Amino acid sequence: MTDLPSVKKYKRVFTQLRGHMTESQHKMLLLHYRSPHHTLSPRKMAKAMNWKNRGVAHFHYGSLAGHLGKMLKRSSKYNVEVLCSFKWDDAEETLWVMHDNVARALEEMGWVKSDPQTLASRGPYRAPTKDLDRVRAYIGGSKWRFSKQMPQWPHCYVLRDSGRKRDFDLFAKLIQENGYIDLWGRQPRKYLIVDNLKYWIDDGVLNRAKPKSNAWFRAYGKKYIAKYGHRVVGNPRC
Repeated sequence: MTDLPSVKKYKRVFTQLRGHMTESQHKMLLLHYRSPHHTLSPRKMAKAMNWKNRGVAHFHYGSLAGHLGKMLKRSSKYNVEVLCSFKWDDAEETLWVMHDNVARALEEMGWVKSDPQTLASRGPYRAPTKDLDRVRAYIGGSKWRFSKQMPQWPHCYVLRDSGRKRDFDLFAKLIQENGYIDLWGRQPRKYLIVDNLKYWIDDGVLNRAKPKSNAWFRAYGKKYIAKYGHRVVGNPRC
């Protein structure tokens, strides 16, 4: 698609569609935006959304793009071209590259944050209220340890085997069902924000850190290693 709509037009149709957009379509938009250079393959999109194959991602994203195209009075060979262009990686896998005007529209509407220090759209991903008291009790009763092996990415953790496993498993379930998606390198992970800290699960370990984006942590890590190497500086607390 060569004649792209303006940022103003994208904002108008996104606003009109927001109440009719499915949760999956909204998550796909956020995931696409948060991907490095706003670029992601349909296969990785499907994996991040816990779908069986990329065909499901094509269907849902194409459906959203189809509605946008009709409202914008734009037609193309593939519906998703109203949201992105195509390119191919070294393995000849198709990549979706979000149009700059789409990304700018999402930023100006406040659906995402251009500043990588801030995570966007926290509200839709909070855990159900009925479970928060139990989660908070688990958080408060756990013995958190600072990860000395990775001081460049400051975070704390608890092991599943070190406390109430049923509460750990509930927390893991809440993260999986209610968490937002952010990429660690090329690997999509789910995170949940509780009381201004983000939590995630990694192989039987519950981790927590400041609610910064993964892009911020990776940039911080590079600077830390350049200055201190892998040694722990100061007396970090959890």
